[in-house]
Amino acid sequence: MTATDTGAGSPGDPDRIARFRSDIDELRIAGSGAGEQRLLLLGAVLMVIGVVLGIFGAVMVGTSGGSAADQRAYMAQGSLLGLTLAVVGAALFVRYSTARFLRFWLIRSTYEGRANADRLVASIRWAAGDPEAPAPEVQAPAPPVQAPAPPVQAPAPPVQAPAPPVQAPAPPVQAPAPPVQAPAPPVFPPSEDLR
Repeated sequence: MTATDTGAGSPGDPDRIARFRSDIDELRIAGSGAGEQRLLLLGAVLMVIGVVLGIFGAVMVGTSGGSAADQRAYMAQGSLLGLTLAVVGAALFVRYSTARFLRFWLIRSTYEGRANADRLVASIRWAAGDPEAPAPEVQAPAPPVQAPAPPVQAPAPPVQAPAPPVQAPAPPVQAPAPPVQAPAPPVFPPSEDLR
């Protein structure tokens, strides 16, 4: 098995990108061609026709005079048919535009996953000492974001604190008085009742 069989190669390799595109083309996903474009366009056209028919039906109901039969006919033919066409057109449009977006997202995700796997394999082979392995790509770290310097202001004039008031000298400290001892409790001779 060679490096081209496993898909290992540099992520920006033109041959690898061409091989990936040919792999995608070989899948032949149903509905990814002109048929899907036609259904997407049909959905948009049906939405516009439905809105026009709805407005036409509402205008004709209002201008038909007092005839209830004419009002119901315009309501059924114009407004209800227009509403139905608008809903069907919106469903077609949303379905095929979402499918197109999801297909693009899936292909992009597959491509990025394959590129990341290739980088990982190349890094492992290079770390293992394989002489054929290319050195891994090293991305330079982003420069650190620095906050803008604050604007320079002229220094404020120094403020002098007022001088503390002069106090009279403290009186000399006197030695504490000696502690007073409590008299000893009286000792009584043992009583004979306790024996």
